[in-house]
Amino acid sequence: MSVRHDWYQSDDKVVVTVLLKNAVDKNYKCEITEDSLRLTAENYELYIELLNPVVPEKSSHKATPHKVEINLIKRDFGRWATLEKKLEDVKKEVVVKSK
Repeated sequence: MSVRHDWYQSDDKVVVTVLLKNAVDKNYKCEITEDSLRLTAENYELYIELLNPVVPEKSSHKATPHKVEINLIKRDFGRWATLEKKLEDVKKEVVVKSK
């Protein structure tokens, strides 16, 4: 299933919008950790390694008939250059952690 997502931000939060129709009927589940976001539904999974940390306890999500809107509260005030870590950054962390 091909589902589009987009995002925008303010200095204190990031909003990720996943265009997933009837998400409630598809039993969607949203998991927010300090450094990642995972949204699953029937035949669909979105996993994002976030560029910077968020506060999971203050973050939230809600489904409407046409989309799921995820509000991520930033741990540190300020703008992000991108939503996701680059694959190279993730690989570097794995190498550093394995030493």
